[in-house]
Amino acid sequence: MTGNFKVFPDSNVWLYVLTDQDEDRKQKAEGLVEENKERICISTQVINEVCFHLKRKASFGEAETSRLISSFYLNHDVVESRNFA
Repeated sequence: MTGNFKVFPDSNVWLYVLTDQDEDRKQKAEGLVEENKERICISTQVINEVCFHLKRKASFGEAETSRLISSFYLNHDVVESRNFA
């Protein structure tokens, strides 16, 4: 597939990249992110979900979480999530 499209990995992809819970899925997720790094878009909702789960399940501290959030903003297009209720 070619063209100028955005790739929007959901929180599970990021959790596989950032943890060692499933090595096979981690490798696949890392490949997906690497292959599409110039086109990745992430929402504030996904960032919140990833941080929540990393703090809860992977014992990420405040400093690690802050670095991760900064990394998302520095390396990817971030879009604000909106409630449509």
